[in-house]
Amino acid sequence: MSAQFTTNVGVGSKPARLPARFLAFFHAVWVILRKDIRVLLRQPVNIAATILPPLAFLLVNALGAAAVGRNPVALVALDQGARGQQ
Repeated sequence: MSAQFTTNVGVGSKPARLPARFLAFFHAVWVILRKDIRVLLRQPVNIAATILPPLAFLLVNALGAAAVGRNPVALVALDQGARGQQ
């Protein structure tokens, strides 16, 4: 004898929805983001002012890392004890 199990999962249930305040928040963020992108794209100087400083910072860091990586390192031991003479 086999048992049959039935469930009512999915019958008449609605998909989970976000609360209205979250939807209102995301809508407001989207509207502000769209406006800011439109303003940014209308003024090419702002695009350059946004992108050039991080690129310059990366360039300075890359040059600094490359310069330090090539320098030889000298170890000076001024200890006169047994451990320092090893």
